[in-house]
Amino acid sequence: ANFSAWAMQEFNGSLFVGICPAPMNGTGGIICRLDIPGGIPTFEINLDQEGISCMATNSTGTMLYVVGVDSRTDSNARVYKRTLDGMWSETSELINWWHAYGITWIGSRMFVSGQGPGSVAWSDDDGETWTYSAWVGVNRAYSIQSLGTDLILTAADGPSAGYPYKILRSTDGGTNWTTLLTSNTPDWYLNKQVLWNNLVVCGIGYTKIASVDTSGTLTIYDLPFTLRQTYNNLNVMTGEYLVAAASDGVWRTLDLVTWQKVWTTSPGASTFKCFTMWNGKPILSTGYDTAEIRGVI
Repeated sequence: ANFSAWAMQEFNGSLFVGICPAPMNGTGGIICRLDIPGGIPTFEINLDQEGISCMATNSTGTMLYVVGVDSRTDSNARVYKRTLDGMWSETSELINWWHAYGITWIGSRMFVSGQGPGSVAWSDDDGETWTYSAWVGVNRAYSIQSLGTDLILTAADGPSAGYPYKILRSTDGGTNWTTLLTSNTPDWYLNKQVLWNNLVVCGIGYTKIASVDTSGTLTIYDLPFTLRQTYNNLNVMTGEYLVAAASDGVWRTLDLVTWQKVWTTSPGASTFKCFTMWNGKPILSTGYDTAEIRGVI
């Protein structure tokens, strides 16, 4: 097994890092916290879930949410929550969900995506109870992102959660879904989505990126670099630039057409696992046997 940081999130001024083994070996995912760049990590919690697919904060920044996959104790996924004062808790279980992958909000309603009945579920009480959507027609629902009152979903419909890959849109809170993209191209992996300039953006495979606007129009762009393949490879820098983690470094854009390289890969970064922002600067994790955090200063 190798130990890597698969998800990271800035919260309350600190960087929270989700570390887990691959393949899963029964140890469970671990959350640690960095309070200053270059500081010593502080242990936070050992999760009942083996994997950690993403982290997010609510709109007020008062709660950190950790979406976990592959339970050690049962077949039910769950979401973990941390308050500003360090208290951890769990939502109720997502029954018969093998994996939970994504999380987003429309107002106070929380949505999660994953692999299980309906593939999308929502809660109006912060995860105490769940309502499951009708089956959205996919095997695994990966990333879910709100865009105003709409939801955008990336998913895979193959027998082993592979291609065809799909991007779907719901305008009624997850009840009905329209397919915006279907692709049988084997290497068109769909990655985590980000919200940027009233667009939902996600990487497609190694050399393309897609955006969806508020009218539901999908546009695909070619990239001048090779996008790194992992759960989290795009982020927003200071609310202006979209930044991407590539095989040769970090790139940024203002329009999805023209890109500027802002950092060149250093030794070891080819084992890139996750990309996020901390104090307005790009942060990425690398490494297999040990997880390293690298920052663009």
